[in-house]
Amino acid sequence: MSVKSTANRLEKFLHMVGVLPSHGGKGLGFQVSLAALRQMKREGFTQSVLETDDFRIPAIVTYLKLNFQPEIIHDN
Repeated sequence: MSVKSTANRLEKFLHMVGVLPSHGGKGLGFQVSLAALRQMKREGFTQSVLETDDFRIPAIVTYLKLNFQPEIIHDN
């Protein structure tokens, strides 16, 4: 996790969540992300953000299960 300052608030940034391929499909990414988000809440943060690529479908599914709302951004 890292802290990101934006406008008038501080947000926590969920960053670089990964699982070894041999352990994929077991819900570990979800559990690690959930633990990180709970820690953010205990620290008083009410907002968290993350970024991912559109081809990382398992990650996107996990983030949707964690109630993140997608914001589609195109760099080009």
